[in-house]
Parts: sequence; C-alpha cells; structure tokens
Amino acid sequence: MNKGPDHHLPAGFKVKHYEIRAVLGFGGFGVTYKAWDIKLERTVAIKEFLPQDFAVRAPDGVSLQPLSGRSEDFNFAIDRFLQEARTLARFNHPNIVRVTDFVEENNTAYLVMDYVQGMSLSGYLRMHTGRVPQEQLVEWFLPLLKGLAEVHEAGFLHRDIK
Repeated sequence: MNKGPDHHLPAGFKVKHYEIRAVLGFGGFGVTYKAWDIKLERTVAIKEFLPQDFAVRAPDGVSLQPLSGRSEDFNFAIDRFLQEARTLARFNHPNIVRVTDFVEENNTAYLVMDYVQGMSLSGYLRMHTGRVPQEQLVEWFLPLLKGLAEVHEAGFLHRDIK
C-alpha cells in the first residue's frame, strides 16, 4: 500500500519551483500537499499522482515505479490524470478550484491548484457529532451544486468531492 506517512514526499522537497510544506490528504490515486510556489510567493495545493494499485515509491524515496505487470495500467492512469488536469484547467468558476500548472517529474505527475483554506465535510462531521444545521447545509451545498452544474454542463463528471 502507498497510503500513509511513509509514502508521501517530505516537507522541504521541491517539485519544479514548488516546495512541499505538508500533507493535506491521501486518496486511492494520490497524495495532496500544501506547498509554496517559490516564484509567485503563494500557497498552492499539489496533487501527486500515486496510484496505490499500480505503483510504489522507488528506492530513491521520490520517483515512482509501476508494480510488476502493471506498467500498462500505470501509463493509462497517468494519461487520465493529465486529461483531468486539462479538463479542470478549462474552468473559471468561483466554486471550482482552479488548476494553475501541471508538472511531470520523478516518473509521475503533479497537478497544481489554488489552495483553498477550509475543512472537509467529513472533518466537520467528526468535530460536530455528525450533525449539521439545515442553514449551514444550504450555505455549503448551493455553491457546490452550482460548481457541479458547470462541470456537468461541460459534459464532465466530477468524482472527487470533499
């Protein structure tokens, strides 16, 4: 498994002109980091392509290598990751996180996005015993649904809502 603290990039590691600061989360296809854009001097989010079913970190602790017999799957999935980046970069909507860059290094890829300060719904529910007032739900979900409508109107399906 690639999930967990042993498989993310360390704080201070640089990808292009972005410096990793912290891990924001893990998913089946990658790790999301909080990072610093050294050139523009701003905080960004970086999603590293790290598919736990197809690849592992190489012995160098940085680059990826496909699992034995999974090279075809890995290559297909990284192409899909690039397509996702291109798709998301087309949107300019206040309720869709903006993609600002795409980096291919270390036998993997990194999707660079605007960093949005906040908490996930699951995090909120853990802190508030699973209850959300109706007014709060409306305040959160109407903008979310507007962003999803924009994505769906363009013919795309968003599969990673947090």
